[in-house]
Amino acid sequence: EGVISMCKALEEYTQECIEKGERRGERKGIIKGEQRGYSKGLTNKAYEIAQNMLSKGCQHNFIADMTGLSLDTVLKLSNH
Repeated sequence: EGVISMCKALEEYTQECIEKGERRGERKGIIKGEQRGYSKGLTNKAYEIAQNMLSKGCQHNFIADMTGLSLDTVLKLSNH
């Protein structure tokens, strides 16, 4: 009977460890998703600002400096 109770305790501990790992993985996934969303939002905003600056006649180099976008990206935006 002692062996059986040890096996049950080990099974319970194993299940707890699995659940803890799953929760940890979920938290990491949520954080990673939030970071990606934030980064995408910043990029989208930079594109929006660059397009506004282009419409106001700003120089390509200036737009690249102010938005952090590459000069090549700004040039491509200006051709659209």
